[in-house]
Amino acid sequence: MEWSPMKREISARKMFDVSWQDLLDSQPFYGAKMFSLEIVETSSIPTMATDGKRLLYNPEFALSLGRKQCTFVELHEMLHVVFLHHVISAEMKKELGDNYDHHQFNVAADYEINQIIVRLIKEGGISLYEMPDDLLFDERFDGMLLREIYFILESEKVSRPP
Repeated sequence: MEWSPMKREISARKMFDVSWQDLLDSQPFYGAKMFSLEIVETSSIPTMATDGKRLLYNPEFALSLGRKQCTFVELHEMLHVVFLHHVISAEMKKELGDNYDHHQFNVAADYEINQIIVRLIKEGGISLYEMPDDLLFDERFDGMLLREIYFILESEKVSRPP
């Protein structure tokens, strides 16, 4: 049965809010940090994203996740904000000029964050999170910072598109 747009919207926001409450319960600092962001539901992005001021989420994506996966992704987005990735991105763009690859930056940032959350799950015994299957994770980046990961990924590129 197809849900009406209103039902999907209400259910997606409820899923988002339930996961947010789980985040508040398990990681109060990060959960509370979300209060500083504008929460925006949009179909203009495929998953979730943040620009440091807003947390955007696609309702279809939120509904495709289980509760633990949604909590994982919300924590993931909050770590982008806490680690000031939006500021680092602007700095790197200024430093590298035309050599800056924003997509590669986002990939490196995701690797950095996901390895931290996976470590929290393993070492902290936190059972409220579950990494969705398609998120970026590579154990070789464990303990590395975004810039290190970025330049490793850049060096592994076979060729840069024109």
